[in-house]
Amino acid sequence: MTAHSMRGAFNVKWLIVLVFMVMALVSVVWVLDYQSLKSTWAYTEAVKRLSKNDEVVSRLGQPLKFGVVWSWRKSESSVVFAVPLVGQKGRAVAYVSAKKMKDGWRFYRFAVYFDGREKRMDLH
Repeated sequence: MTAHSMRGAFNVKWLIVLVFMVMALVSVVWVLDYQSLKSTWAYTEAVKRLSKNDEVVSRLGQPLKFGVVWSWRKSESSVVFAVPLVGQKGRAVAYVSAKKMKDGWRFYRFAVYFDGREKRMDLH
């Protein structure tokens, strides 16, 4: 192997290491942000209300499982997210939007869309 080809192989190895390091950093940031979302009032309250809602539980069945939130935005004063729900009888997606007011948090959008149905069920 010539010195030139060894240098090229060395650069490729460092490029691969750099790509994996960037991917690891992005993953860590995503996990931390996701965990901070799950600790918000809006997320914990939504999970609690969905779990106790008779219509949601009867349509989806028990046990009700919450999937990975696949879309979210959050700031100090607002949270918007969508979370999939799965039960023995079916699936749904809950869409939540909440804002922090002077007297606490409020839901502005809290709706569930069940699979196979175009109508939504408002929960706020």
